[in-house]
Amino acid sequence: METSRSNRRYALVASTVGTTLEVYDFFIYGTAAALVFSTQFFPSLDPAAGLLAAFLTYAVGYVARPLGALIFGHFGDRIGRKSTLLVTMLLMAVPTVLIGCLPNYEQIGLAAPIILCVLRILQGVAYGGEWGGAVLLAVETAPRGRKSFFGSLPSAGAAAGLVLSTVAWAATSRLPEADFQQWGWRLPFVASVVLMAVGIFVRLKVEETPDYRQTRSAGQIPRAPILDVFRTAKASMLWCIGARVFENSWFSIVLVFLVGYAVSAAGISKMEVLNAIALGAAVSVPTLLLVGLLGDRVGQKVLYTAGAIALAAWTWTMFDLVRDGQAKLALVVGLGLIWPFVYGPQAALFAAQFDARIRYTALSVATQLAGILAGAIAPLIATVLMNRANGSTLPIEIYLTVLALAGLASTYFMKPHQVLDEPAAPVQTTAARAAVVSTSA
Repeated sequence: METSRSNRRYALVASTVGTTLEVYDFFIYGTAAALVFSTQFFPSLDPAAGLLAAFLTYAVGYVARPLGALIFGHFGDRIGRKSTLLVTMLLMAVPTVLIGCLPNYEQIGLAAPIILCVLRILQGVAYGGEWGGAVLLAVETAPRGRKSFFGSLPSAGAAAGLVLSTVAWAATSRLPEADFQQWGWRLPFVASVVLMAVGIFVRLKVEETPDYRQTRSAGQIPRAPILDVFRTAKASMLWCIGARVFENSWFSIVLVFLVGYAVSAAGISKMEVLNAIALGAAVSVPTLLLVGLLGDRVGQKVLYTAGAIALAAWTWTMFDLVRDGQAKLALVVGLGLIWPFVYGPQAALFAAQFDARIRYTALSVATQLAGILAGAIAPLIATVLMNRANGSTLPIEIYLTVLALAGLASTYFMKPHQVLDEPAAPVQTTAARAAVVSTSA
């Protein structure tokens, strides 16, 4: 089934704004965990324990993501992408605004960190359903031969969300420290309401994707998508998880662990490291679009392979540069020029591993399970490894290199993203198979 050019435009804007909002909301929390949450919500703990507690609340969001993937993947495959994505956007933005209004420990005591964790869980549930749906909105609406480029746009939106979140923190960090600690840290959270309004307006205008409409018209909507996923697509999920774990671990360590490391171990100012991240993320936006264009020509598997090798190699230089005070160079090259080659291919490449009838569920569950194994615990693992190595980052570099090898192995077994351009094979339902058996008998 084809779709109009106007709907393609709306779909691209809707998916791009959605990933911008989700990454903005999710990672302003990560920066807050590194910079202020230990004093705002865990002041009774010593600084090291307070920072670990703050990172644990950050990790809770990752743990909640698979639940969101199950819930919204189910409805995304059952009732459609559009309605599901409206709900995920609201569920992402509203808790973010509430975190910005949440009283701290000194004001309401133990209730403050408890409410913070609950809101973080809601964020994680929404994120678990948002990424897969936004990616499918773009990829499934794309014309033949353009799946890679269309898939790169929500990825570029995610990078734009990172830019916005980092710029927001850099701006508030200019406040006097007392004002920043008292009310300034809340501003980035409250500001997300603007992105939410834009995203809802655009998503109300978008149509269902052609792939979903074709599945529905063929009567192939599954009753329990997750059961079909584990019955027919276990291997494909494993390959997606393996490829995602490396990229997500590297990204999470840079966005969360490296901020605190640069400030405490390298003596770089908070403003300088945030500006370096913002610049690196800004450079990644056109790089991601380039990856999309190249992917339609050479294939996403090739790009991921090259990117994983380059990113693992750069990691061994990155920490040395940060220690030498060259955070800008380290992050512009790593985050801006190399990371897009392992993140950008994921949209179209992962979507190609699954049938349209279970694609929302399978894509969401696979990526969010990887999030637990990667982004949720990577900053904690990095912290523990460095502490046990007396401040050396060598174990972290080894850790990320091993994950890169796992990502390369996983990508080798994947189907190329070009299968998305092939006509969908008819799916034989359980009832149809039973009828064939009965007739043959």
